[in-house]
Amino acid sequence: MENNSELGIINHLLSIEKDASSLINDAQIESEKRVAEARNKYNAEYKDRYEKTVKALEENYQKELEQIKESHDKEIQEYISSLESSEKNTKAFNEVLDKVLFV
Repeated sequence: MENNSELGIINHLLSIEKDASSLINDAQIESEKRVAEARNKYNAEYKDRYEKTVKALEENYQKELEQIKESHDKEIQEYISSLESSEKNTKAFNEVLDKVLFV
């Protein structure tokens, strides 16, 4: 009879251990599920913020690039205008060329 009682205790302990193992497995599965959900949520938030930042930076870059192009074009036009409006002294230029090339 003592053997039967010991066997019952051992079976009861094995049953408790099986239940505990099942609880641990369930908890681990739930934990992995929550971690995956949180990771997906924060990855989506990161991607959204990243894309918004990239878009804002790209828009700012394009605006600045356009301003630089306009400024550059304006400066070039002003330079061309100043060259066209300046008096040309071809006589002096020809004299310098004669001195340099035909000395």
